[in-house]
Amino acid sequence: MKGFIMDIIGLIPIPVALGMVLYVSAQLEKHEKNCPIHAHLQDINRKIDMILEHLLEKR
Repeated sequence: MKGFIMDIIGLIPIPVALGMVLYVSAQLEKHEKNCPIHAHLQDINRKIDMILEHLLEKR
């Protein structure tokens, strides 16, 4: 199986493979920006950071 995958990878020219990687990366980044769950998680993380900073300052 490993040899088969390496043969397929060998058939894809490097510029095409790089383009595919960049395309997938851009799609993931676009999804993260438009995803309401991602924004909600970032908001929760900010609140947790504020609470932790407040607790550490009281020490």
